[in-house]
Amino acid sequence: MTQYGRIDYLWFDGCIPSNLQSVEANEEMLRLQPHLLINERNGEPWHVQISEQSIKPAAPGVPWEACMTLNENWGYHSGDTHWKQPLQVIQMLTEAASKAGNLLLNVGPKSDGTIPTESANVIRKAGAWLKQNGESIYNSSRSPFTWNNWGRVTTRGSKIYLHIWNSPGEELCFAELKKRVRSARVLGSGVNVAFEQKGDRLFLYGLPVPLSDPIAITVVVEVDGEPEAITPQTSFWIPGEPVT
Repeated sequence: MTQYGRIDYLWFDGCIPSNLQSVEANEEMLRLQPHLLINERNGEPWHVQISEQSIKPAAPGVPWEACMTLNENWGYHSGDTHWKQPLQVIQMLTEAASKAGNLLLNVGPKSDGTIPTESANVIRKAGAWLKQNGESIYNSSRSPFTWNNWGRVTTRGSKIYLHIWNSPGEELCFAELKKRVRSARVLGSGVNVAFEQKGDRLFLYGLPVPLSDPIAITVVVEVDGEPEAITPQTSFWIPGEPVT
């Protein structure tokens, strides 16, 4: 904490067999680096909630991240060929972003420090998608819209980003939308999408079949004001009710 200049984030891994004098250690590190963020694995005080090999969003207002591997191992394993596809990476990324979380994507380098070719290929393809669609991920907020069967939804300012990886055909119906829609277009290409708003339902017409991107297309819908669902969507069900 004193030999490397400014340190932004301290990511505790396993503290075995018990926490490392958590309160005293964490408070001393915050004294040395007042702006430091600490994950939850060494006890209080902490700032970031984490999960590994699963995406478990924290409560609203709590910073969190999901830590995921590109295959089934954290380190390099020559026999592990169960590589995730670029679509799976984007699915994880949009899922995390839709709940205001961070995706920490793990790569296990080989013994000489090089990145496995398979890992690099997946990351490059996901990165190319992100280059075109990054507006929908960076600085996005917690989405008020929950699960659907064609993709995921992120929001930012007055914009709603519909990430579509399961083609609905030429027409998509997006329901429970409270605000008036001003425009719809495909992110990246800028192609306008014909739409019609009927009450709380938005119909998008003329979507490409098959999808014009092998990973997913993103339709950005701009509304009046901050995006909002008619009914708070708090669970898998649409809309959902709080679990008691």
